[in-house]
Amino acid sequence: MKKGIQLLLLITVFNCTTNDYKNKLIGDWYLEKKPEIGLHFSIDSLLIHSIPLRTKQTWRADESNIYLQNITDLNFNQLDEKFLSNHFIYTSSINLDTLRWTSKKDSTKKIYKFIRIKNRFEHFQKVIRLRIDLPKSKKNLLPINIKYNKPHLFIALDHDRLKIKNNNQFLTVEYLRYFVYSLREKIGENEFESKFVFNLLADKNVTELQLDTIKKVLKIAGIKRIFRVFKNESIDYNDNLKWYGMYEK
Repeated sequence: MKKGIQLLLLITVFNCTTNDYKNKLIGDWYLEKKPEIGLHFSIDSLLIHSIPLRTKQTWRADESNIYLQNITDLNFNQLDEKFLSNHFIYTSSINLDTLRWTSKKDSTKKIYKFIRIKNRFEHFQKVIRLRIDLPKSKKNLLPINIKYNKPHLFIALDHDRLKIKNNNQFLTVEYLRYFVYSLREKIGENEFESKFVFNLLADKNVTELQLDTIKKVLKIAGIKRIFRVFKNESIDYNDNLKWYGMYEK
């Protein structure tokens, strides 16, 4: 009986210690010079957003080690761990805003520096490589309908020069129409007609004339739904990127 109690106390202390180390890491981090690469630590799992592979795994940590198990892709297909790193050596800054880690398997011991994400929209701008100050609206804002296939279209001004970008590349106004045509061909006419909306994030300093020109091109190319994202006093996207706005007519 006494041994059983001692064993239970030992397991409890071990779990508490492990959770203490895990709690310090829980949250979102991005690779300093490649913000599209990131880590999402939760108490139960770790998501690694890399290129071209994204993985999900269980994890445990001690003072200087992170161990991964049950590594899958995001469709829960088991991956062969002998080709992947499953043991990392790490250090964190005193204020827990910087994480440095290296793979135990890496003979070069290359160190990767991750920064804790404190403001999701600021990080989002780093990923898309554009500065966008969304306009404020006093109207009732609706969440974008999750049933739609919704590619993003980002519009910003850089030294008074209009910049347009989709999820992957910068576009000109002239090329925008052909980009939409390629999307129609790729996803199919039925899907395009029923479940397609452009999610438009435009800087507040982009003029209505510039926006009208872009929307006209989209409509000529067959876009029937445009959702424009706004912010207000209670929606600022600092904590999440669930988009709110209005459908354009």
